[in-house]
Amino acid sequence: MRGAGVEVNQNFQFNDFPFDEPKSYFVGTDGEIRNAHGGEVTSGELCYIINNADCIICKPRFTEQEVERAKAIKVLLPEINAIKYDGAWTQCLEIVDGTYFQREVITRHLFPSVEKGHVYTLDEIIGGAGNA
Repeated sequence: MRGAGVEVNQNFQFNDFPFDEPKSYFVGTDGEIRNAHGGEVTSGELCYIINNADCIICKPRFTEQEVERAKAIKVLLPEINAIKYDGAWTQCLEIVDGTYFQREVITRHLFPSVEKGHVYTLDEIIGGAGNA
């Protein structure tokens, strides 16, 4: 999710150059933005983040139902490790193995938080429990 608002107690990434790795940040309960290591962010860096909100990358908050579905997929199809949605022609999601080879196709409404053009591991989805 690009350019989305960031809430208290939420991690986010910021990437102002597409070929660099995104930098990780966290918004604390006091509203202060900290880097991934809990260190302070310079005022210049903070201004740059605020003025370039379209470079903020937030992971979706998966619902409990999506988490339960991801757990079920892990049990029923242990070779599957991720879900991806290219969104090119259909409203279907691909569930893929470790090589990102399409193994099955499922309807998009089972995982509405999955965004176009992204791949999410089942562990990412399951780890997001309670964030909805």
